[in-house]
Amino acid sequence: MTAKDIFNGYTGNRATIIIIEDATNGPKTGVAYNASGLSISYRVGTGTAVAITLTPGNWFEIGGGKYYVDVADSVYESGNLGVLVQFYGALTSSSVYGEQHRVVAYNPLAVAVGANTTTPPTASANADATLSGLTSGPTTGGNWPSGSFGRQILIGSLTRREVAVTGSNHVAADIHAVQTGAITGDGIAASAVTKVAAGVWSALTSGFSVGGSAGEVVKALASMLEFVSGAWRWVANSLSQAPTGGGGDGIYARTFVVSSPSGAVSGVAISVVGTSIRVVTDTSGTTAVNLDAGTYTIRFGVPPGFAQQADLTLAVAASGSTSVSLTPVSVPAPPSANSCLLSVYVRNQSTEPADGITVTARLPKGWDVQGNTFSLNEIITDVTDSAGLAQLYLMRSTKYELSFSRANGTVAKIPIEIPDAATANLSQVYTG
Repeated sequence: MTAKDIFNGYTGNRATIIIIEDATNGPKTGVAYNASGLSISYRVGTGTAVAITLTPGNWFEIGGGKYYVDVADSVYESGNLGVLVQFYGALTSSSVYGEQHRVVAYNPLAVAVGANTTTPPTASANADATLSGLTSGPTTGGNWPSGSFGRQILIGSLTRREVAVTGSNHVAADIHAVQTGAITGDGIAASAVTKVAAGVWSALTSGFSVGGSAGEVVKALASMLEFVSGAWRWVANSLSQAPTGGGGDGIYARTFVVSSPSGAVSGVAISVVGTSIRVVTDTSGTTAVNLDAGTYTIRFGVPPGFAQQADLTLAVAASGSTSVSLTPVSVPAPPSANSCLLSVYVRNQSTEPADGITVTARLPKGWDVQGNTFSLNEIITDVTDSAGLAQLYLMRSTKYELSFSRANGTVAKIPIEIPDAATANLSQVYTG
């Protein structure tokens, strides 16, 4: 849900609660304040969870699985300004969802309307109220940077006039006074877009070496991508740079520590099946997720050099740590300098990794000639692991027929051409 702004000092506040019945996935109606297993709590920012004592006087059913719960005025005190208040709960055989409140210090409606509640304010009155209400920062004393306010353009700190599309107040004429190099009094010049784009790019590139700058971000992103066969794709292992150390918004922190006989293992992708949670271990082999109470399936994506790790069933009832030990395996060297390592990622119709799928590459004609080399009946096979990954060493710049043998005995085939590169990826191949 989108956070709702609650103004500091307001009283009589309520939070909306939605209850969904697990069996039907539909709204749960008729839930009384004393229903068995019902609990409603809230957390201010990252503070301690606070349970709300439900009574007939503070719990109301709206309808359609929605309910109101009264919230104490102290939650919206000045000490919580800018902080999110998250409401949540639990009910047997149901899922309970609460909205978010944000504590704010002013009422924008009161600023716009002022004391006049009988006659709607004009656009000019709104502008005056906004300008005169400024009391701090660079706009002290009612000053405002040149810009625009609705149909009125501000041509000075307190001077404004109505904007017209023709005549002496033509809006382009005012903009022209700000940037004559890109825009003319007759409107946008033909080269304006090019000049603006060139200026933005120049500003970005000049900041490539400045830590935290937009240019540095662009440079880092460029290092993660490569242009191959007319399309952009992620370079090998770039996804291992995804943010680590967090995932989910549950109340229990679960830490994972991944190691091997040689020490901590970084770059291990850990995901919670059935959710969008995905984290990656850092250089100490550690990462964490935040989960509510329940039982989850944890899936691991290990880097090259380690055997695939089986899914882990994790029962969560409190915060804690889980240690995972990986088994090193030898990574086969490519059969020749002219080989390309093709990584094939196979998914089922639910977009989940499909393991146990036999992937076979063969020459369509049964033979191929490259220079002085003649290859006959080239057939390479691998089986997808728990991450849905199969890897094949194939000849570069060569056409192959890939076949995928499903568990039900059927076979799917697709034609591909291997690029002239050391590695290549074939992503999101779906099987039935």
